[in-house]
Amino acid sequence: MTSMISPEIFDDERLYRSIFLSWWNFELERISAAAFLDDKGVSVDRASDRSLVDILASLKTRFRKHKLKAVASLTARQCRDADTYVFYSPSNNKYHSSIWNSETEILISLPKAFDLSLAVKFDYINETMTN
Repeated sequence: MTSMISPEIFDDERLYRSIFLSWWNFELERISAAAFLDDKGVSVDRASDRSLVDILASLKTRFRKHKLKAVASLTARQCRDADTYVFYSPSNNKYHSSIWNSETEILISLPKAFDLSLAVKFDYINETMTN
């Protein structure tokens, strides 16, 4: 039996963003704001009832053909504190959620994207991948 996922994303729930090589700033050893700039909305995986080990395994498997440099996470509260809109948007991935600039505007503004890039914690970094 599959458990139901609440459509509500609570403030303390972690959201996981796959970070690709093109978004990594090697000088600063962190991501650029570009990781949160997408005109289709920022795709994240919500934690739901999964362990970190399961979340990382899922993301590494799904993005194995891409240049996955890291997995970063932040809470829904951190997104809301940056004045962005977080919502559950399941697709073929039942954990898929989105971060938009507002409820009606998809592309996150550069200042907000910068704030989000500074708020993340890194749950995985591929140290062998270099530019």
